Amino acid sequence: MENRSYALMAGIFTLALIVAAVIVALWLEHDKKAVVVYDIVSAHSVGGLSVQSSVRFQGVPVGHVESMTLDQERPGRVLIRIAVNPATPITDQTWAELDMQGITGLGVVALHDPGTSTHRLETSAAHPARIPLRPGLLERIEEKGSGLLDDLDQAAGQVKLLLSAQNMQALSTTLQNAAQISAQIKAASGKLGPLVNNLDTAAAQTSDAARQASTALARLAAPDGVLASATQSLRQISLAAARLNTQTLPDVSDMAGQVGETARGASSILRRVGDTPQSLLFGLPPVQPGPGEAGFAGFGEKR
Repeated sequence: MENRSYALMAGIFTLALIVAAVIVALWLEHDKKAVVVYDIVSAHSVGGLSVQSSVRFQGVPVGHVESMTLDQERPGRVLIRIAVNPATPITDQTWAELDMQGITGLGVVALHDPGTSTHRLETSAAHPARIPLRPGLLERIEEKGSGLLDDLDQAAGQVKLLLSAQNMQALSTTLQNAAQISAQIKAASGKLGPLVNNLDTAAAQTSDAARQASTALARLAAPDGVLASATQSLRQISLAAARLNTQTLPDVSDMAGQVGETARGASSILRRVGDTPQSLLFGLPPVQPGPGEAGFAGFGEKR
């Protein structure tokens, strides 16, 4: 009875294993049909990455690494085949880099896309599309670190050259000269005291002169100052000249005309007196009648 029970349990266990194997096979086959493959081309080391490593798109898990092989066409390059969800929006602008997952140091394929293109990258199992791999954080640090080490090496050589015995001697001489110059400046600073005092006195005098000049200018420009008085005098002279031109000169001209007429009358009287001096005693002779007038005696008749 016990043997039969043992055989029954063994049969049930075997049957369960077969069913589980079939389920796993079907699941794997379904999983293969539900993914698309791409090849990532790397010219850098892929240390830390292994088959079944996670593939993330913008940080979201979308697949895994299926295989890693060397590129037979281009020595030095590695082809990383990844299987991702068909709904993953991989475009012709998508690129990959290797990241480290947590503190374990396991490699992760990180896919990035700038979002500037909507053209999906066509791929197939027979001819997988290729995605470029850019240097990751560690590779960039390594490259920068190498350049930094070279710079440090050059700086160390320059410091060593700077601290040579000849340069140290020159530096010591320069410091001694600087100390001597400092002592001379300190000694000369004591002599500068009187000069500074003189400069202060001159500055005070200049300030006083400036204040006096300002006061004088204010007096000149005051309403009752010299400039205002001179301006008023010039204005009065201008008014007098205008009055002379418009009033006095015409009066003088009229008076001169009257004097001329009077002189002409006096000249006529003097000529008559010169012709007939007796007129001063007896008066002017009567005027003889002319032709056509009563009493005209004709030409040539004398009285």
